[in-house]
Amino acid sequence: KLCVMILRGEQIRYGNDDNEVYGLLIDGAWLWEAYLNTLLSKQGFTHPENLRGSNPINLFKHTKIPRYPDFYSKDIVLDAKYKKLESRRDLGQFDRNDLNQVIVYMDLLALDRGGYIFPTTSEEAKVFSDEIATRGGVMYGIGLEIPQGCSSYDEFFSKITMNEITFIDTIRKCSN
Repeated sequence: KLCVMILRGEQIRYGNDDNEVYGLLIDGAWLWEAYLNTLLSKQGFTHPENLRGSNPINLFKHTKIPRYPDFYSKDIVLDAKYKKLESRRDLGQFDRNDLNQVIVYMDLLALDRGGYIFPTTSEEAKVFSDEIATRGGVMYGIGLEIPQGCSSYDEFFSKITMNEITFIDTIRKCSN
């Protein structure tokens, strides 16, 4: 609603007085995850939404402690990151809490494949992987290249559409 109001040039007010709004706070990570959901939901991925409390997986059998992996299918669990990860060409450079989180999700879902999906400006950083030494399985880093330096919306749209196809193909290959 807010975006439509902005695009239409309509008045936007917060509260009951006449104070003007001088800016907006946008949750880029949430927008990134919502965008990825438009791609992954068509591929059969479940997207638990922790803000709504929908589709959680539980940590224990009898004590309800919900966990919300970003995306999972019958073959792979993926954590969406809105961080600059393209320079990290191996998983040893990832934050230990991020690594531990995906490994726990893999265990809870009894999956042998997990990983991270992130935006990248570099074609080089589209995919990397390593085997998990102690439990078996594979961890991936999969980048979706965001076109840079486009001179028009049509050019950007054309490039991002091709990059989305490559991204989905990469996820399919990592899932098998």
